[in-house]
Amino acid sequence: MADAGFDFLVVGPSPDLRYLTGFEGSMSERLTVLVLPASGRPSFVLPAFEAPRFVSFEDFAELVTWDESEDPFEALSQVIGVTKELVIGVNDTQWSRFLLGYQDVLPTARFEPASHVIGPLRERKRPEEITALREVNRLADLAFAELVATQLTGLTERRLSRTLSDILLDMGNDAVGFATVASGPHSASPHHEMGDRVIGEGEALLFDFGGRHQGYFADVTRTVVVGRLPGGFEEVYRIVQAAQQAAVEAVRPGIMAGSIDRVARGIIMEAGYGHAFTHRVGHGVGLEVHEPPYLTGDSTTILEPGMTFSVEPGIYLPGRFGVRIEDTVLVTENGGERLNTCTRELLVVS
Repeated sequence: MADAGFDFLVVGPSPDLRYLTGFEGSMSERLTVLVLPASGRPSFVLPAFEAPRFVSFEDFAELVTWDESEDPFEALSQVIGVTKELVIGVNDTQWSRFLLGYQDVLPTARFEPASHVIGPLRERKRPEEITALREVNRLADLAFAELVATQLTGLTERRLSRTLSDILLDMGNDAVGFATVASGPHSASPHHEMGDRVIGEGEALLFDFGGRHQGYFADVTRTVVVGRLPGGFEEVYRIVQAAQQAAVEAVRPGIMAGSIDRVARGIIMEAGYGHAFTHRVGHGVGLEVHEPPYLTGDSTTILEPGMTFSVEPGIYLPGRFGVRIEDTVLVTENGGERLNTCTRELLVVS
């Protein structure tokens, strides 16, 4: 914070709060924030009736409470002090109504995204975080293996999503992060909204899924075929498979994140499908499904050991099918390590 010129961070319920304190909380209309100064003792500003829940934090933070009839923003201003030229970081996911309240009571302060400080810390996973990510991805691999061994034809996308969700929970996840199922022409939509379309033979079937375990997420995509291969599918699948493999092999510390996107995109463009790869090659995965670093082609973020992110090139042909293969990859001292081991070979399922 001192190096970045921040005087305070104001962090509400969020993965950022969990990262800093072990407590994530849940956002509500009642102001509950950690106020973290660049030096000195932190404070929690919170509703008075919530104070018993925060007793365990008194070892490191002062509890500053406000009653329902009081203005919580005044309580915040008392903690921070109305001083000119303060720079205050606010975590990215707080509601705008809170930021507007901060601006009212601290009119001379400048507000910046707290991610300028917290983001680089969260990008580099600690050993215990990597352990959690290995486990949640192992559970995802097991779930996929069980799913493709079941009968898929004749189910709706929505019903198959519920089946996948149940399997993720049965494997030991604390919660389901997401379980997207896109069939036939729907697989050509990178972020498909599931419906009651019935899965038939001769169709692509794309699964984008992951559970949450110990606060950390998996994010995996596999594309399979039901019954028989659609025309042109195998060619497209092999191109995506080669692009994903080359991108993972390119991962190593000291290079720019954007170069991973360019490796995958170059292979897809050379094959004549550059127009059909419509999104970045990846994003960070950890306490959130999408977090820094973001692997866009122009990203200058330097990869460091401990970073974890998805590598997920795809080709999407509207009205026909889409193919995406996605693994979570860990940057190690020696290169990139896949945290997913479920097969990436072309599967034909029933």
